[in-house]
Amino acid sequence: MQSDIYISYFLVISISKAYKHRNNIEQSLLAQI
Repeated sequence: MQSDIYISYFLVISISKAYKHRNNIEQSLLAQI
């Protein structure tokens, strides 16, 4: 049961990191235009 908590926690962190990374890419692309 405790491993499920760690897995969900890791998923939330990785998804939020990917979302921030995607936002950074979009902003840098807009800045280049």
